[in-house]
Amino acid sequence: MKFDLEAHNWRILRGLLRAKNKGLTGAELRKLWWSRRSKSGRFLDELVKLNLIQAVKVCDCTSTLPSEVRKPVQMRTVYTITDAGKVAAEYGEFEKPFPVPALSPVVANGKVKKSK
Repeated sequence: MKFDLEAHNWRILRGLLRAKNKGLTGAELRKLWWSRRSKSGRFLDELVKLNLIQAVKVCDCTSTLPSEVRKPVQMRTVYTITDAGKVAAEYGEFEKPFPVPALSPVVANGKVKKSK
């Protein structure tokens, strides 16, 4: 099933598409969508869960400032775009399997009815 991509997620995917194979850190991606909601980096977890981006590595912050070490791990991680993310960045929609609930047997008066 196809789902439309939200505008801020589309901007992030377009930024990663422009970066090509280099990848961008979460802090660099946050600059594309500056909001209080993006401060924790959970928006990146959602994009990874949807298989639109992938985490490549976590930057080593031992040689940087102490303020860099205190940032959430999502902001220090380098991300690249997946093939599904490239399609989503191009067309503004992505494919996601529709969850099908498990069917339970029909119960009437405490007895399971047999299907015909």
